[in-house]
Amino acid sequence: MQAEFFNNFSLKRKYNGRLPFDGANTVCNGFNYFGNSLNFFVSLSKKNIELEPYLRIYNSYKKDRLLKEN
Repeated sequence: MQAEFFNNFSLKRKYNGRLPFDGANTVCNGFNYFGNSLNFFVSLSKKNIELEPYLRIYNSYKKDRLLKEN
């Protein structure tokens, strides 16, 4: 049994869907923080097969710069 905490970052994001409003950004360049998550998982292995079911305990997202949210 293990727990892991992830900080999520991106280098480049592109929004491919329909624009929600005029002037919305479609590309976000640069190193950006966009959230984090805490997972709990169990590692089960037998010979060459490994299974790791997990449960996400906490998930947080920063508002989206592509849609001009602050």
